[in-house]
Formats: sequence, structure tokens, C-alpha cells
Amino acid sequence: MALAARRRLQESGVIISDISKDPPGRDDRGLAARRLVLDHGLRATWSEPLILNGEVLGTFCIAYSQPRNPNGRDLE
Repeated sequence: MALAARRRLQESGVIISDISKDPPGRDDRGLAARRLVLDHGLRATWSEPLILNGEVLGTFCIAYSQPRNPNGRDLE
């Protein structure tokens, strides 16, 4: 997913509250990825890097079937 790749590069949290309104990227692959995600019922996603000794090892992602913003408890 483009979000995970973006996340690894930024090394900071990424929250997409409504995937249908998020810019899909600059090429056809971004459009195709967004369409695939939406076709599978995902509407929101949050991603956080897994970092050890300053190196990004991967990402932890949460996906939702409805557009959703995190609340205070979610961000703890």
C-alpha cells in the first residue's frame, strides 16, 4: 500500500481519515492502489513506524471500514 511506503520514508505517523479524499499519488499505480483499497471496503487507515536503533523496521497499520479520525485515547 502506498501509505506504508510513504510512512517508511517519513518516519512519522500518517493518518488518512478518509481514503476516498486522500490524493492517490502521481501515477496510475497510486490510482489503482486507492481503487483496490476502496473496493475492499477500507475507508480510513493509520500507520506508525516500528523503529529500532533509529532504523525503520516496518510499519504498524490500522484500517477502518468507515472514515474515522483518531480521538485522544487512540493517540495514547
